[in-house]
Amino acid sequence: MPSKNVITIAAAGSGKSTGIVNEAIANQDKRILITTFTVEGTEELKKIFIEQYQAIPKNVEIMTWMSFLIQECIRPYQLSAFDRLVSRPIFVQGRSTKYFKKTDPRYFFGADDCIFSDKLADFAMLCNAKTDGKVIKRLESIYDLIFIDEFQDFAGYDYDLVIELLQTDITLRIVADPRQGTFSTNESARNAKYKKAGVLKLIEKLELDGLCRIELNNWSYRCNQELCSFSDSIYHDYEKTISRNFERTGHDGIFYISRSQLEEYLQNFQVVILRYDKKTKWLDEKVRNFGAVKGRTYERVLILPNTPIINFLKGQPFSSPAKYYVAFTRAKYSATILCDEELSHPMITKWKT
Repeated sequence: MPSKNVITIAAAGSGKSTGIVNEAIANQDKRILITTFTVEGTEELKKIFIEQYQAIPKNVEIMTWMSFLIQECIRPYQLSAFDRLVSRPIFVQGRSTKYFKKTDPRYFFGADDCIFSDKLADFAMLCNAKTDGKVIKRLESIYDLIFIDEFQDFAGYDYDLVIELLQTDITLRIVADPRQGTFSTNESARNAKYKKAGVLKLIEKLELDGLCRIELNNWSYRCNQELCSFSDSIYHDYEKTISRNFERTGHDGIFYISRSQLEEYLQNFQVVILRYDKKTKWLDEKVRNFGAVKGRTYERVLILPNTPIINFLKGQPFSSPAKYYVAFTRAKYSATILCDEELSHPMITKWKT
């Protein structure tokens, strides 16, 4: 019997957020949670509900994964682990305390009973163990259907909790694009091999274990076929992306321009300027970093290249491709690279007036 749980591997621009909203609307008789890693992700989901249906249904809760862990997993049973109440999370870059055992509260808590952000799912699993599974049983009693977006951003004990949920009466709908693993909920050493693009290995294992079915959304409503094909060349081990954007504008695909052409180009086209990070200098304060535009759609982008981009165009693969994939899948019509070198790449054309 096929699993009731579905994990969708979605290409950039495939309409996954809209798909979540539409499926939630179609299940108004169910108690639904929609959760994703970032605040921006939750706001985007709320925006789609309002735009398409004028309201968020009463049977639907939308919250970040961190809020879900604190409010629904930890706080109801927090005293089962230690005689202290969680006040708030402390945001941790990297790993928090490494020198205490889990039996020591200092493993989880800093000053003023603040819990380290990288230990949230770990602590939730501890509370579940200490209460003989009451954390998971409570979730079963309040939700029928849980949507998890941006699964590739999860890490550490997040995966353990999701695996527990996959074995409950709750139906899970999980969406991931392993190619867009630009962030992580934490830097735990646990399940490290499944982080970011590695989440595909976990998803395949979960299907083999009978805990889910895999579905592929290998299409893009955002990018034209030229952009899809170029972005596919950044990753080779995925299904080819099929464009469902058939609009033609006369300036469509991947281009490059020299700095001497820049002023004229900007007079002809409205573009959003993207760079890898602040190390790539640019006078215009409106420039955006690659990692900050995940989930965004623009008509055209101008890419300020760094050394890895130039090397990629000469045949050298990216060592960390996720942010580059994000950058080249933001536009509907064109992505143009600012480069004074003459580029010889079969998918890239030099712009001419």
